[in-house]
Amino acid sequence: MFNTRSPSSRPGHPAGPVRRGLRRGVPDHALLQRLSAISQPVFVANGDSDPMILPHYSYLLAGLIPQAQVKIYPDSAHGFLFQHHANFAADVEAFLNDPGQGGSVQIS
Repeated sequence: MFNTRSPSSRPGHPAGPVRRGLRRGVPDHALLQRLSAISQPVFVANGDSDPMILPHYSYLLAGLIPQAQVKIYPDSAHGFLFQHHANFAADVEAFLNDPGQGGSVQIS
């Protein structure tokens, strides 16, 4: 449903999980540790009920990137940015205007 036409984006393709730092649901720590080398501020957003990218993976991602902010939107799943479009747009704009607020966690 959310896959591209690329064969590697389809479920079951061996390259798909590796790109996400997981192989068969088991974290690939070597790949995940590379995230700490990202020096740019990063905004990580997710819905609190997302079945495709579980919120704890958003926290994991943000915890591994030094200047990451994470925002979890309530009562929403994978389409949180459509459900909370005004809040999401405002949060992205605030992040782009002041990305130096890294390390913060927000649950609204």
